Amino acid sequence: MRSILKREVKNYMKNPLLWLGIVIGVFMVFQNVSPYLNIHYLREGETIVNDYPQSYRDGDVSCGYVPTEEGLRREMWEERIGEVLISEFEMDNEEEGSVIDEMKGMDIMAACAHLEGYGFYDAYYEYENTAYHKGTREEINSYISEKLENRAFSYYFSRKFADFAGLFMGFFATVLLSVLFMQDTRRNTYELLHTKPVSAGKYLSGKVGGGFQSA
Repeated sequence: MRSILKREVKNYMKNPLLWLGIVIGVFMVFQNVSPYLNIHYLREGETIVNDYPQSYRDGDVSCGYVPTEEGLRREMWEERIGEVLISEFEMDNEEEGSVIDEMKGMDIMAACAHLEGYGFYDAYYEYENTAYHKGTREEINSYISEKLENRAFSYYFSRKFADFAGLFMGFFATVLLSVLFMQDTRRNTYELLHTKPVSAGKYLSGKVGGGFQSA
């Protein structure tokens, strides 16, 4: 198995796909984590300007989003429901207000079930989209302060870096392993190895071990 492992490491180092994968991986990781290098307390008069929607289900503070408090979230949801009832269900203001009033006192799941009676089946989807909203300067700074009280910034950044780096490394290692295995089958190396005292398990272990060592 050791000889297979050494050969695999050499093959990886000679394969241009490895270096191409490293370059692409570094670029993609930087592209995904670089916004977190710019996160800071907003100064007086400073705002985050983008054309993203006012609320979103999976917002990030790097884009100016903060979690929506439950009370405000319900208000935003009911406002959005009202807009849809008027624009898509062609209700007038009085009918729309009546439907909203009927949901008062209901929890979200009960209110969504109630709306299904009117043919509105995407109500919970609209609720999920209110999980984060664009925050004011004070809200964003307060959110950052609260997070940094729990952990240092390096903790959050390192987790993001590890997530994206691990994702891209795993992807390119899989691609390279497949390419090198196909090379073995084309050059009859696979059959030659099986004429020697090398079991299938040792062969695969050497291939995978070589891939991890190169990665």
